[in-house]
Amino acid sequence: MDDITILVRGKYDHTISNRMQSALNYTLKWCDLEGLSINPSKTVIIPFTRRRKYSIADLQLRGVQLKLSKRTKYLGVILDHKLNWNDHLEYAISKASSALWACSNTFGKKWGLKPRMIHWIYSAIVRPRLTYASLLWWPKTTQITAQKMLGKLQRMACSSITGAMTSTPSKALDALLYLLPLHQFVQLEAEKGALRLRRVKHFQDGDLNGHLRIIRDFQLNTLVIMNEDWMETRTNFDIPFKVIETDRRLWEEGGPKTRPGSLLFYTDGSKIGKSTGAGVTGPGIDISIPMGQCQAALNALKAYTCQSKLVWECILSLRQLALTNNVNLYWVPGHAGIEKNEKADLLARIGSSTEFVGPEPFCGVSTACVKAELKVWESSTIDANWRAVPTLRQSKRFITPCKSITRSLISLNKMDLSTLTGLLTGHCPSRYHLKNIGKLTDDICRFCNFEIETSEHILCQCSALIQRRLRILGEGVLTPSEIWSAETKKMVYGIEHLMASPPMVAIGRDPLSGLPYETRNNVGSIGSIGSGKRKHDTVQSEMAGLSREERRRRRRATLKYRTAHATRERIRVEAFNVAFTELRKLLPTLPPDKKLSKIEILKGLTFDDALCFTSDIKLCIYFM
Repeated sequence: MDDITILVRGKYDHTISNRMQSALNYTLKWCDLEGLSINPSKTVIIPFTRRRKYSIADLQLRGVQLKLSKRTKYLGVILDHKLNWNDHLEYAISKASSALWACSNTFGKKWGLKPRMIHWIYSAIVRPRLTYASLLWWPKTTQITAQKMLGKLQRMACSSITGAMTSTPSKALDALLYLLPLHQFVQLEAEKGALRLRRVKHFQDGDLNGHLRIIRDFQLNTLVIMNEDWMETRTNFDIPFKVIETDRRLWEEGGPKTRPGSLLFYTDGSKIGKSTGAGVTGPGIDISIPMGQCQAALNALKAYTCQSKLVWECILSLRQLALTNNVNLYWVPGHAGIEKNEKADLLARIGSSTEFVGPEPFCGVSTACVKAELKVWESSTIDANWRAVPTLRQSKRFITPCKSITRSLISLNKMDLSTLTGLLTGHCPSRYHLKNIGKLTDDICRFCNFEIETSEHILCQCSALIQRRLRILGEGVLTPSEIWSAETKKMVYGIEHLMASPPMVAIGRDPLSGLPYETRNNVGSIGSIGSGKRKHDTVQSEMAGLSREERRRRRRATLKYRTAHATRERIRVEAFNVAFTELRKLLPTLPPDKKLSKIEILKGLTFDDALCFTSDIKLCIYFM
């Protein structure tokens, strides 16, 4: 015999001691009668109290004094004497972390399992180990300290999935991967457990205290929660009626053959907006019922187990009907030109368009509806969390939590997702970010040499990359929302080819080309070691064994080539800015001194206007 718990309660120490000793003696007698034994060395006494001083009398079992303890483990849950759940939280986090670290040998930041598999490991293995028995200890998650401890675990998992930089905000990663903060996920799992417990034990409003108050605190639809169509599983092995699966071809040939004199009834369901209805037609009956049906109903009727009150009621009615009749249920294809079925469909549409009169819901709410209600709460909470973040300006420009986009992102490989995560959150080796973390002193864009180099500027607005964006992504100027909603694989391909040159000036790996910075000479770097002739000979010997493409790449990485390229680019950008200044003079605004951005100027022009303006300013500009 294992895992026996004896619980006594009282106001005074001696009362509790006497009651516990009596319970131990009674249990010992019962074990002797049943031929069982209790090991005193594995038995502990825990006084659950918040008092600092208490005097529990010595309790004995078979003459062995039982030891007092301040904590114990029961059915996988750590119980401490104050029930503040500190020990269990640390135990649960360590158990979940060990599961994540056990899988860490299969992936790294740039290699290993695909992000989709790591996401599955976290969702299906790590989090369930943490949320075990969450209905008991979820109140602990309302404390800030516990939220921080749980947040560290989820950040470790998010970094493993995305390969993001260490400076990437955790809330941005949660929104990118469409994840609830871990403390809210624990509360969601506790709510699911409380609803399951409520099915078998009907609680009153006065019972919803302590850890059960989560049913009251979760503001879900009361009609959905209070009217669930669920019952304990019942078996249905004796099925006196037949459920016959048919196909469209059978009905095109005239339908199934029935015995002469058979009564045929047709039913159908309809949904218009949020209103549903059902229709029944047959000999002497045409009914429209404001309330739905599909082929899944037939599958539920022929199943051997049932957990739905409505389905079980239908099964009992069919059993009663089958006592004196031969009952066959057929699936009829909709809108196939079958006269009686078309009439049932018409009656169902009439029912769905008729306002329902009476108490709602019409019938018990299915378990699927309850799960859908919890998913709605989860998605709305994720959106609300992201909107409530007061900072993260760069991340908010791009990221809007979306489950379908997250699904496409985690289907990428590690390198592509790491690159895309850095650009979408703004925490990538752009000059603006590198200046913020103290790696560079200049944040001017290396392409246009005019504006601050952020990820949004490079992906959407940089005037020096308009032609590349137009050729690769189909648009010369983009908005952050267009980048976020674009097809993921197309965007990854565009980013890989968008910044072929000049090289990034930073430490680490280029997020766009994927090449390490160590293979390029950074602008302004000085690396003269030894005499000039020795250095020249070494360079010549190294260049001789390289391919033509590699020699060209190294030549373009030299300081002389980059300086000349930057000069040409600066002249071009200055001419470009002068052209926009002249175009600005030709656009009327209110007030007249209003400043327009380049994007606003482009949107204010048509293609014909652009051709006309080029003759005035003596400069050819391509507008797409």
